[in-house]
Amino acid sequence: MPPATVPPETVPPETVPPETVAAPATSSYAFLGFDPTGSPIGWSSCAPIPYQVDFNGAPQTAVQDVATAISDLSAASGYTFTYEGTTSDMPGPVRANEAMAGQVAPLLIAFLNSSSGEERGTGGVEWAGPAGGREKVVYGYAIIDSSVEASPGYGPDAFEGAILLHELGHAMGLAHPPDPNEIMWPTIVDGGPRNYEAGDRAGLAVLHDEPC
Repeated sequence: MPPATVPPETVPPETVPPETVAAPATSSYAFLGFDPTGSPIGWSSCAPIPYQVDFNGAPQTAVQDVATAISDLSAASGYTFTYEGTTSDMPGPVRANEAMAGQVAPLLIAFLNSSSGEERGTGGVEWAGPAGGREKVVYGYAIIDSSVEASPGYGPDAFEGAILLHELGHAMGLAHPPDPNEIMWPTIVDGGPRNYEAGDRAGLAVLHDEPC
């Protein structure tokens, strides 16, 4: 569930949190959902994905860590991304209404202090499309709980970068696979992956290569 500062009732009603829907494709990657044609649902690769960041409450290293995460995600997936500045928007009615109308809303990266310390982050997507036809992601989010202490960067002992990459994977349409060697494995652990691994990349490639 989203951090406590984002009340559950404000999360878009069609949002599919990774904890509740995981449609496995192989042992190394999984998708959050499939459309009526049987295709896994991701962003269209025919246009850059816009994204915005809420740095309120973020650690000082967040700017660089986000830039690195987007660069790594682009390299791993083949998608291109366009930065549209900072925002104070949260998952809620405005973005939900845009998504419900089939309009693409910027992918949201946000740092929130939930004060709960229970989860390091959450991510999810919302999709739309013609009845019975191909559906595409129209909104995604990656929310990092800044109240949970996480060492910055992407080194073997760092956590913040790995959490960002994991939640951004959900914001692209990936779910949790049953393979602990992938960064999309449900838990970020000491000695675990610190970048997208072969299965993560394969899943992202499937999403990217789906027809627009």
